[in-house]
Amino acid sequence: MTDRAMSVIGPNDWVQIREDVGDSASDSANDGPGVRSSHKISILSGTVYLFGGEKVARVPVDNDMWKLTLGSEALSQSQWERCDVQGATKPPLRIAHSQCVIGSDIYIFGGRQGITMGESPLNDCFAYSTTDSTWKELLPEGDVPSARSFHCMVAVRDRFYVFGGCSADGRLADLYEGVPDVCKGVVKWKLLPTGPPELRGRGGAGFVGLTKSVVTADGSGCLVVLGGFAGEETNDVYVYDIATRKWYTVAITGGSLRPRSVFTCVPWCADSIILIFGGEVSPSDLGHEGAGGFANDLCSLQLTMGSNSTVEGVVAAISTPTAAAAGYPRPRGWGTGDVWDGNLVIHGGLTGDDKDPTRLGCLWKYPAAL
Repeated sequence: MTDRAMSVIGPNDWVQIREDVGDSASDSANDGPGVRSSHKISILSGTVYLFGGEKVARVPVDNDMWKLTLGSEALSQSQWERCDVQGATKPPLRIAHSQCVIGSDIYIFGGRQGITMGESPLNDCFAYSTTDSTWKELLPEGDVPSARSFHCMVAVRDRFYVFGGCSADGRLADLYEGVPDVCKGVVKWKLLPTGPPELRGRGGAGFVGLTKSVVTADGSGCLVVLGGFAGEETNDVYVYDIATRKWYTVAITGGSLRPRSVFTCVPWCADSIILIFGGEVSPSDLGHEGAGGFANDLCSLQLTMGSNSTVEGVVAAISTPTAAAAGYPRPRGWGTGDVWDGNLVIHGGLTGDDKDPTRLGCLWKYPAAL
């Protein structure tokens, strides 16, 4: 990380915005979305939008869109609201979908509705308008991605990209570009080049879209894949340059990146810096039914173009609390996060162990602004 970045972030600047409410089985109507995991949040104009997830392993909670305003001075007084959706169209219930934002629209893709990977997997795409609170299904054209869950989706300018995940046939490492046209109600899909052989199929990877590519200077941006579960927790990193359609394997030249999956991973200030929080660092013998070993550390990954057309990465620890440290989010995986006004914002997830898997509903922010 640059000296400029290191000078403005401290090890314990976490602020809890909302405490846990509800329990793993049921919540009152006043608790908002309550506790959940395998869901997603997106933040637009100071408002958190939340969709999907589970309170009980592999059982989708609802298909409501929830929102919470962050812009008020008394954040602790902000209340979750169920969005008053207009019209009859709503996505089916799901967990482990992907979600991203283009303009004022929130896009969701895929996920699953059943207990097993092959039970009710989805490859549908919906757009939610935050301006008029309507859903619209986008019919697929072109190279349509297979049904999947625990995959990733990010937006770069006017299109989104889907990577990997878990299908009925196993873990995936494919990459797709989607160009949505909400007015026409379609999304045009294109299968992009396959990554290097060492990029194994995986679920729960980190996936970030940077508007400024670390490879080329034409403004097309790049995509970054890191970590995930590929039969084991991984810590490998790859860059896909959008303009040249080429993959690069990142060499970590400073610090170390702990192997992990189902963690929060966001771009920071379009500066080739990625923030990484928490995740599962050792899998449970019970799979998704249990709770493995989780982390609550926060680190950064800065990418640069090195010599001989290689991409290099430097990892810097920002906070490495003990699991029981006060003033920090609890260790967790299967949570979600986004960036708001220079802050990393995280919500929910799964913590505990196989004997007591516990879902969370807390909301935290970390002021990582320059």
